[in-house]
Amino acid sequence: MDNKRVTRKDVANEARVSETIVSYVINGNRYVSNDKKIRVKEAIKKLNYIPHASARLLKGKKTGHILLLTDNISIEYSTSLLNQLYNNDSEGKFIFSLSRVKNDCSFISRILTSTIDGIILDSPMLDRELFNKLRNSNIPLIVIMNSEKDLKNRTISLNAGTFNAMNNAIKLLEQKECKKILFINSQDNGGKYESFRMLAFKSYLSSENVELKKDILNLNTDSSGYYEMIYGELSKKEYDSIITYNDQIAVVTKKVCRALGYEIPKDIKLICFDNTYLSNLFNITAIEINIENIAKTIISILKKDKESNKEESYFKFETKLIKRESTN
Repeated sequence: MDNKRVTRKDVANEARVSETIVSYVINGNRYVSNDKKIRVKEAIKKLNYIPHASARLLKGKKTGHILLLTDNISIEYSTSLLNQLYNNDSEGKFIFSLSRVKNDCSFISRILTSTIDGIILDSPMLDRELFNKLRNSNIPLIVIMNSEKDLKNRTISLNAGTFNAMNNAIKLLEQKECKKILFINSQDNGGKYESFRMLAFKSYLSSENVELKKDILNLNTDSSGYYEMIYGELSKKEYDSIITYNDQIAVVTKKVCRALGYEIPKDIKLICFDNTYLSNLFNITAIEINIENIAKTIISILKKDKESNKEESYFKFETKLIKRESTN
């Protein structure tokens, strides 16, 4: 059955309960026996029913719950964005939660049947069909994208500037006459999907006029395994420049270089993303995403009337390349 035509009444008939019971199960605000609850959930799944968020809002059930979806929940960037969202919500109107994206229909369906008043999507992992499920729902959607190419068919888009930031970093390495560059990537999903940062790296170096030789090391392990994987890569291949997914990986990379007898920046130039206290402490050139202004813009959008959020909007943010000793 087409989920656009499925109604609460259809679910009630399928589950052999009243529409009121269906509402109780969806909203989780009344006691329902396990037997009825199971039947309703099975009917929802079978019919692919997606309740309209707008209907819940009209009934005064607005929760202020905003879900931040990202492909890596363990890095400093994600937690910093979450903290900045709370810092800029001075009136305390919203509750934010962080979740790893899953490119899975049941995962998206669970989101759309939850009492969520807004979604912030900061990941390239979703395929077009699942993305459209989010976009076509009545839940306001804000997409943090990373290049103008992502703009098509997205309602409210924030360009975080990752692609431009990567371009600036690689251009700096070219100016330093680097010839072979390694991007060290890390993902919670075990490398199954490509992060925005990896996509930015591959995009720049795929252009015909770039002579740099490139390679990618995907750290599909937790942080305890970083040293061993990086050591293995640098001990068998020679590079004169490295860009890392974040500051933490850059610090480990610097330790590996020291162990192998490489001097930074004499032998290897090193750049990282995020510009946390680690890159400052270890004198590593860093890419800084404008998280504070991104968060301010998101809060401003969320506070606007829901209807105004239906208008297509595009916001672009500048990044900074903080030059330090590791590229001098």
